[in-house]
Amino acid sequence: CRFWLNHVFVLRLIQYPAPPSKGRISVTKEDLLRLRDGEFLNDVIIDFYLKYLILEGGGSACDRSHVFSSFFYKQLSRRRAAGEEDAFIPDRDRRHQRVKTWTRHVDIFSKDFLFVPVNQEAHWFLVVVCFPGLEEPQHQEFTCPAGEPPP
Repeated sequence: CRFWLNHVFVLRLIQYPAPPSKGRISVTKEDLLRLRDGEFLNDVIIDFYLKYLILEGGGSACDRSHVFSSFFYKQLSRRRAAGEEDAFIPDRDRRHQRVKTWTRHVDIFSKDFLFVPVNQEAHWFLVVVCFPGLEEPQHQEFTCPAGEPPP
């Protein structure tokens, strides 16, 4: 499939997951070149791979997890611009306003894991939030099988 981007003809190599699935990621030849040795990974490659791992991982991983777009954290952590309207709205409320549509179709507090890709100063990090809906600490006793030392 081909499309125009900034007056340049771009060849879309793949879309994942395949139509008619929602939340598809389009990978172009330019994105694929980011996998070469010495190149920096871009947001499309990161988003594609995380989505692939969750959807193809099998089991209940897909239902128990939510992967945010690589733009989620950037939008969430963006500083207030000078002259931005509603200067009296607290930062936490403003941040929520910026990202609330990203979670409107998913109950993130019912998930076991949230994955948030973060790019800062040309380095990628993956933030993993475990059990976001847990209100109080949970303690589980671990017992070793007979004859085995504790970890």
